Amino acid sequence: MQIQPIKTIEFERPQMDAGTSCVANAWARVPEALEPAEKTVLKDRIR
Repeated sequence: MQIQPIKTIEFERPQMDAGTSCVANAWARVPEALEPAEKTVLKDRIR
């Protein structure tokens, strides 16, 4: 299994007490997107 690079993901984080939102960051190891054929095979295997 190949180690995936860490990607930074930006998302809006609501601040309910102030009625506003800010942009926050999260970090994750995200696998590369599957090709359509690979995606179909994986879905069939899961079912």
